[in-house]
Amino acid sequence: QNEMITLFDVPSSAPSKSWSGNVWKTRICLNYKKIPHQTSWIEYPDIEPTMKKYNIGPTGTKPRDGSPIYTIPAILVTDDTTGEIKLALAESLAIAKYLDDAYPDTPRIFPEGVTAEDQLKAAQSLLRSLRPVLVLSYKASTLLLTERSRAHANRARAGDLYHIYGKDTLDEIELSPEDETSLWAQTKEGFDAIDAGLGQEENGPWYLGEKFSFVDIALGAVFTYLKKAFGENSERWQDIEKWNGGRWKRFMGRLEPYTNVY
Repeated sequence: QNEMITLFDVPSSAPSKSWSGNVWKTRICLNYKKIPHQTSWIEYPDIEPTMKKYNIGPTGTKPRDGSPIYTIPAILVTDDTTGEIKLALAESLAIAKYLDDAYPDTPRIFPEGVTAEDQLKAAQSLLRSLRPVLVLSYKASTLLLTERSRAHANRARAGDLYHIYGKDTLDEIELSPEDETSLWAQTKEGFDAIDAGLGQEENGPWYLGEKFSFVDIALGAVFTYLKKAFGENSERWQDIEKWNGGRWKRFMGRLEPYTNVY
């Protein structure tokens, strides 16, 4: 196919610049399918104008005021020869479905007999267990951004957590050492729940046993985000790698071939 896919992402100071869990979902899909693509780096405040420029609509509404929210991942599919934009699309599930349809000769993200909706529900149900880690990871990952993006993320992520903390910025959410210890203990329980939900590793490393699918991609994207947010050599990431008998370290090892940034 004579086309190029451009993936929009927000740069950070983490290795290979990419950190966003949501964007990792799409990047892992593209790499798994070996589809040629490139990354276009845009700052947080530029997401909305960039999406509007390409007529990519909002993907939801802000929890606090119901105003439309424009998000990444988003992709542009352009004709190699003419440069004409053939498709502009946002939202990781929609993009994954498109890639399965448009590239039928590549490995499927949704294996035969599996619906995208069921996979999304399963992924959400497993990832719900990790809610306690969010305030810790948001505070860490926001520090990796440029000043312009950081100011935006500081408010946006506090908005995501407003129902819990009621603060306008992440900086205003104060955590004592005891709070952090408690959140980390709850995070370990979250990984225990995912471990149980995935079933025994000897029956196959992935959600569907031997078959890699969107659920694994969604989990892998969040784990990659946590690794970037806390830092590969941090005590927190090293804890995660040890938990559940080293399962997550092995999971990340299997995911590695699909984590290149182009």
